Amino acid sequence: HLSWKAAGNLINPTQEFHNHDWVVLPGVRADFGINASRILACGASVICYDVEPYSALVSHKINGLLVPCEVTTGDFGAPMAIPSAQALLQTCTEAFSNNRMLFSLQQKNWNLLDMAKAVTRLWANLWGLDLVT
Repeated sequence: HLSWKAAGNLINPTQEFHNHDWVVLPGVRADFGINASRILACGASVICYDVEPYSALVSHKINGLLVPCEVTTGDFGAPMAIPSAQALLQTCTEAFSNNRMLFSLQQKNWNLLDMAKAVTRLWANLWGLDLVT
């Protein structure tokens, strides 16, 4: 069945992510990819606009679906999707009506360990920290 919940209203988002097959991130700009990373780590597939850093974390038809969009720059030059309700709806319809696609995504290697290391390196670089390997 299909359920909709606003992320801000979730008491335990991690548990909610674990309980769902798909999580839609309709935002036009990403929060450094934190939510996409959390969702993927919980084993749910992500549907989001094809804009950095989402597109660096979500591989189309591997661990989620990227919604086609035009890209512009927002504050401080950060990439920002120009939203298309039609493209988002088409992508969601494709995902929610095709269990084969979902099962295919669930069987692929998402390289979660590599992604976790990449996120750690990103934050270490941003904060100027030396990583101990």
